Amino acid sequence: MTIDKVAVIDQGSGGIRAGLAGQDFPTLAIPCVVQEAQDDPQQTWYPVGTGMVRDWEALSIMWQPLWSQLSVRPKEAGLMLTDAPVASPAGRKGFLELALETAGFERVAIQPQPVLALYGLGLLKGLVLDVGHGVSVATPVMDGCVFTHNTRVLEFGGQAVTKHLMQLANKRGYALSWNVHGQALTRAKEQLCYVALDHAAETKLARETTVGVTSYVLPDGESIRLGSERFEAPEVLFRPQNAGLECLTGLGGLVDSAIGACDMDLRRSMYASIILSGRKLKIKVDDAPRRMHLVFQGAAALGEIMKDQREFWVTKQEWEEDPYRAGAKVGGIT
Repeated sequence: MTIDKVAVIDQGSGGIRAGLAGQDFPTLAIPCVVQEAQDDPQQTWYPVGTGMVRDWEALSIMWQPLWSQLSVRPKEAGLMLTDAPVASPAGRKGFLELALETAGFERVAIQPQPVLALYGLGLLKGLVLDVGHGVSVATPVMDGCVFTHNTRVLEFGGQAVTKHLMQLANKRGYALSWNVHGQALTRAKEQLCYVALDHAAETKLARETTVGVTSYVLPDGESIRLGSERFEAPEVLFRPQNAGLECLTGLGGLVDSAIGACDMDLRRSMYASIILSGRKLKIKVDDAPRRMHLVFQGAAALGEIMKDQREFWVTKQEWEEDPYRAGAKVGGIT
């Protein structure tokens, strides 16, 4: 059976990027957060955390309206999904069940996010550093293959920056709480925070002048002033101890550890191609301008190329006949 379209879902802990194969950018980018009561911002939670799905039913509900918004009929379409570096075989099984059984897609493919990020830049090898909502992962890739045993993980990401921003703001005398102000502070982080290239110089400037001080208005109308907090909050990515996080290293050490685990003859090429692919690290850094969409772009390009290659996909028929044999196509399931 030929398929009409291929939908692309780049599922993250903090957000969903959705579009069609062949597109350069996602059609939709929505937060992956559930608010149980519309008038109570404290009742919010994330169905996906650290690359693992916590609530499949909630995720299914979030996916359901995407198909009509993308003008896709699942029974006549394929679905390209991205696979987090920390994903498990059980997680892949859950996504196949959700796509083939619940949503009713004709065929599905699941590809590793680090490989897709490199595809988005036209590369086949490199070290991909993905800073997500709650986890950061450094993954070596060679010739389109993930070096799983050399992958290194830290249990913090973009959310840690937001929480540290809140801590720093409260030291100024504000009374901010995560449940009430978390989403607003996330937006403040995205708009105002940046990584200091020279931390000592930025600190000196902040102490001696007010040139970096700016105001941010919260949804309740309260205005907060942020100065050195704009670069001190992201510094937690490199010095987790600043926020009391129990990590032995920051992003620099994470990258160095992943590359150091590779064979000697591969290390030079890995250091030469370090790709930042964080979808939740929306702060100003010196990087590729398409960073936020690299994984989606790689998935959209691959989905278009492989659209008519039946052996690439797990079809609904294969899934119904032998789920475990079909699951071997996406790296195995349990």
